[in-house]
Amino acid sequence: MALNWNGLEGHDRSASEYSRKMVPEGRWRDTWQVFKSNFGKTVLINLCVLISFIPSIVIIFFRSYYMAWLYTANSVNHTMVYPFNPYTVGVEQTIVFNTDLVFYALLVISMLIFAVGISGAMYSFRKLINTHGDFTFKGFFHGVKTTYFNVVFPMLIFMVFVFGIVILKDYRAVMAAQGLKLGGITTAYVFVIIFGVLAGIYALWLMATGVSYKLSIRNLLKYSLFMVFGTPIQTIVMIAFVFIPLWLYFLSYLWSFWAVIMLIVYIFIGFTFTLISWMGFAQWGFDQFTNPEAEVQKAQAEAEKRAQEQALEDSKNPEIRARELLAAGKSELLCRPIMPVNSNVKITTLGKEITRSSIAKAQEDRAALAATIADYEKKHIKDPVYVEYNKLFATREKVVDVRDKKGKKKKISAAHLLGSE
Repeated sequence: MALNWNGLEGHDRSASEYSRKMVPEGRWRDTWQVFKSNFGKTVLINLCVLISFIPSIVIIFFRSYYMAWLYTANSVNHTMVYPFNPYTVGVEQTIVFNTDLVFYALLVISMLIFAVGISGAMYSFRKLINTHGDFTFKGFFHGVKTTYFNVVFPMLIFMVFVFGIVILKDYRAVMAAQGLKLGGITTAYVFVIIFGVLAGIYALWLMATGVSYKLSIRNLLKYSLFMVFGTPIQTIVMIAFVFIPLWLYFLSYLWSFWAVIMLIVYIFIGFTFTLISWMGFAQWGFDQFTNPEAEVQKAQAEAEKRAQEQALEDSKNPEIRARELLAAGKSELLCRPIMPVNSNVKITTLGKEITRSSIAKAQEDRAALAATIADYEKKHIKDPVYVEYNKLFATREKVVDVRDKKGKKKKISAAHLLGSE
């Protein structure tokens, strides 16, 4: 049975601002061009995400510091004094279990803050990809406002699975130290890992779909699941690609200098690389199952409808009618007779030597020409073509009722109609 994607079309979250369009050169090349040409903006977005990740960094640091302190403080067992023989089996594993129980619970809660940066960044990168760089810092906060809950919900679901994986691992270590059977706990641990990976994949599509489309909870869950099943191989390959900075960070445990390099990478483009790559892939996925041009046509139709409604509303406004009258106002070439060019008319021109008599003669010729033009206009002003034309504009001007502060009707002039008076 074919999946029905009709519910996505026409529900673009930012249709009022911009529309997703097909890219002739392909999404991958286009996303790379956007990344290169807007590197400064992507660094700025990455810093915003990094700021929202600070609470999580603090929790991870204090967890490591606390564990190091415990190991140092208990490196010598001061309770081992004759004749006491305390029971110490599983003490270290229990300490780790209790510590992770607290700190990983705090890490889950810190996702509420981290989601602020992720939601703003995902919205920003989606807009960058679709508008080729049309982005302002205000758009980041607009993304947080409109898409925060669509991001924080999937993140919390995934982090609950991460919490379960860590706690089951620690508890399994406690049971192993105490010599208990591990069959049940191992099976549960393996299943939680499997479901945690699936939940992470689903969460990524939930966030991408929620940021891209304005859908109900039911449709959001449904279409995100459709995307997982619609692009299974591509999704797995892309997840391996977008988290390259994370895989490289793990190498820092083998080489300390590499940790410094990866720290610099994450400060500038670590989160950016992951999020812009995933959002570019998500737009490619949506292209496979929806028709962006249909959204464009719908947006254009709505824009034309709004323009027609605005034009109808403007037609009822006397001031706007007055401006239209000026825009289509009288033409000096049409409202009065203009004498055709007559080669028989001679005008004295001034030569190289200018005398008073030549100037007087030129003035007389020009005065005679002006009188000839005036006679021609007076003779033909009653012609039907000019009468009807002037009558048309005289009628149109009567419908424009522009009054001054005292309520008296003002004389309509070009300057007044343009709003300069």
